[in-house]
Amino acid sequence: QLNEPIDRYDGTVARLLGDAILAFFGAPVAHENDPERATLAGLAILENIAPLREKLRRENGIDFNVRVGINTGLVIAGQVGSDVHGEYTAMGDAVNLAARMEQTAAPGTVQIAEGTYRAVAPLFEVEALGDIPIKGKSRPVPAYRVLGRNAEPGKLRGLERRGLSSPLVGRDEELATLERTVHRLQSENEGAIALIFGEAGLGKTTLIGEVRHKTESNDILWLEGRTLSFGQTLSYWPFREMLWQVAGISEEDDEQTAWDKLEKSVAGLFGEQTADILPYLASLIALEVREPYRGKVAYLDAEALGRQVYLASRRFFERLAKDRPLVLLFEDLHWMDNASARLLEHLLPLIERAPLMIVGLSRVESGTPGEQIARLAEEEYPARTTELQLLPLPPRESDLLVQNLLAIDDLPPQVRQRIVDRAGGNPFFLEEIIRTLIDSGAIERDTRNGRWRATKSIETLQLPDSIQGLITARVDRLTEDVKQVLRTASVVGRSFLYRLLREVMKVDRELDSELATLQESDIIREKQQQPELEYIFKHALAQEAVYEGILLETRHQLHCGVAETIEALFAGRLEEFYGLLAYHYARANASEKALDYLLKAGDSAGQVAADAEALTYYQQALAAYEQAFGEGWDPMQRATLERKMGQALFRRGEHTQAQDRLLQALAYLGHPLPASRWEVRRGILAEVIQQALIRLAPGFMRKGGSPDDFANEYERLIVYESLAWIDAVRDQERFLLGSLKGLNIWE
Repeated sequence: QLNEPIDRYDGTVARLLGDAILAFFGAPVAHENDPERATLAGLAILENIAPLREKLRRENGIDFNVRVGINTGLVIAGQVGSDVHGEYTAMGDAVNLAARMEQTAAPGTVQIAEGTYRAVAPLFEVEALGDIPIKGKSRPVPAYRVLGRNAEPGKLRGLERRGLSSPLVGRDEELATLERTVHRLQSENEGAIALIFGEAGLGKTTLIGEVRHKTESNDILWLEGRTLSFGQTLSYWPFREMLWQVAGISEEDDEQTAWDKLEKSVAGLFGEQTADILPYLASLIALEVREPYRGKVAYLDAEALGRQVYLASRRFFERLAKDRPLVLLFEDLHWMDNASARLLEHLLPLIERAPLMIVGLSRVESGTPGEQIARLAEEEYPARTTELQLLPLPPRESDLLVQNLLAIDDLPPQVRQRIVDRAGGNPFFLEEIIRTLIDSGAIERDTRNGRWRATKSIETLQLPDSIQGLITARVDRLTEDVKQVLRTASVVGRSFLYRLLREVMKVDRELDSELATLQESDIIREKQQQPELEYIFKHALAQEAVYEGILLETRHQLHCGVAETIEALFAGRLEEFYGLLAYHYARANASEKALDYLLKAGDSAGQVAADAEALTYYQQALAAYEQAFGEGWDPMQRATLERKMGQALFRRGEHTQAQDRLLQALAYLGHPLPASRWEVRRGILAEVIQQALIRLAPGFMRKGGSPDDFANEYERLIVYESLAWIDAVRDQERFLLGSLKGLNIWE
């Protein structure tokens, strides 16, 4: 029965099959390293034994059942007995308690002890059974019955996977402020802006996670958009993720499926007005607009399409908020791309018209979108804006956090002070120090009472001076296979799809055990299971530290592998990933591939008026051209790139720079415009004469040419048209010259 897939846990159950068989016959199963996996296996046993139970009852009249007991703790494991009659087994009090959990469990249930309960409580629905008498124990012990997996399981953060947890410390005022804001959103439909600033590791994500946990209900829709450390050129990335969430689009969907899901979602909200919204939202997430909506975008230039994208997005989020209060959460606002920042600014007025709350988390850095949004919000919506600055925890609260997490009675005062001083009030740094103490054996858990105690080595233990040093030291203790998975994941990015990582690794083994180890080490966590399994580094600092520790040549190879895997997995909808592919191929030093995707990404960004991102892509393409071809590149390609940069600069209002780029494009095409006033006038006269000859002797003026000649002249036409928008105001004589040249080319 266990060979049948059990939702997404088939790999886990297969790996624990031996333990499952033991549990089937009443033997204890103890997993100190992963209580969640063991609990899932126990539930899977009950689920999969049901058909056999029914068959035995129906055909043989046998009332057959099974029960599972689980405990978590330290064990002694090894070979017992002689070479002839020996066996590998586990012994100790934790094993005995697991056996007692099984023996006292009701048939058809999974019963867990206190240690397991502390580790898995947020993930499962559990019924407390109270204290039960256990043979061999002087006092009754708590027991719990597992009823099933939580539909919306809580997140195990920080050290919780080791049974260590603490209430939020030092953020009571900020927590209360945010709770009041969310409550007004929910009860009074009052929109708001909440911006949380703080250095890395001070707990911005933890704070908003606590608010979300305390206030989240079916009455509020939370949409989260990531920004990426390399995402300043990935146009509208956080909004794309939000639209994917609303429409239920997964990375597995091909372009047709993604279109169908988006169309169904928009139609459900707008009905007959779908045509006014769908084509522009599809353009935002880089989906090809399909019939009968294609005409809506076919004749729009980039600026006009950008305006329609803004309008459609505003109407879309306003409509969502009117169905139920809506929270748009933007993490790492300091990395947001310019196009997303402008769209977010465009959405701010909605807080006065709909129950919409915009939440942004940002590091304290000047000149970032986070700072700009804060300035605009304070100026335009002061009564509805809450801005919180998270500071390092004072020594007293840092000490309280250490006490909450460890509760060590014999921790030397000088060691406790050293921990607090070294952390500098940074909760993430403090957690990393505690994890280092555990991993190095400087503190250990007493198996008799479950409390932590200091060992002799704690007095001499040297702690790294930085968070990065602590993370690096922890990574060094992992096995080589696990480190290989971690390095590859860090190249993919802060978050990564299980399917993408598996394909990049190109190995036959299952990744589950390595990923479980990394979760146990609190380096990564599971971000979501649906619509596709995805993991995320626990903290951006962890991903950065691992990435920086990869040898440069290895890094190039991994980036190339990630890019090639994206091309293979998402071949039907590559346009959505042009920016990512350009980034990975550029980091792989694959100049020609990087150049190709940089140009495509720039064109894609320009089509939706994300001109800052388009310009960045083109500038990177210029550098890639120089690296790949030096001075020997094709003039036509160079001219096209200069023209595209000129058009992007023009749309941004930088007309002088745009004009310089467009004139440079004509020079590369071999047809520079004259510089002096008299040369311009002589050029006008020559073009007038040519136009007259065309009228008088069209056959004589008609000429043939190669495809290259045609491409050159067509490119010149586009440049003349682009220049005309500038020269019509700034230089009428050159405007006339360019217009006549274009007319004669057309003729």
